[in-house]
Amino acid sequence: MKAVYKFKHDFGRYGKLKGIFVADDSEIENLIGKEIYFGEVLGKHSEVIVEIIPESIVCMEWADQDFVNKFEKLHLSCGYDPRRYMWRMPGGGPEDWVEV
Repeated sequence: MKAVYKFKHDFGRYGKLKGIFVADDSEIENLIGKEIYFGEVLGKHSEVIVEIIPESIVCMEWADQDFVNKFEKLHLSCGYDPRRYMWRMPGGGPEDWVEV
């Protein structure tokens, strides 16, 4: 079932990554435990890699599927969507990165 999710990861004084997007439950379950490579999103040479934990992604709305469909149809997603970046399983080497 599709739902609206909020992604948030805080890096303290360096900044934070936030995003709101629509995804299936199975897509979110697939992300949990993976390391996501965001690149240099917090400045030059920042090389941001985040391990997705359940607290990083929160379901905002799922009960009202009409709302979820309108949210998706009107392209209201914004910010960082971890599904759009490269990922690997924790502990994997540089050769284990997978293009999403």
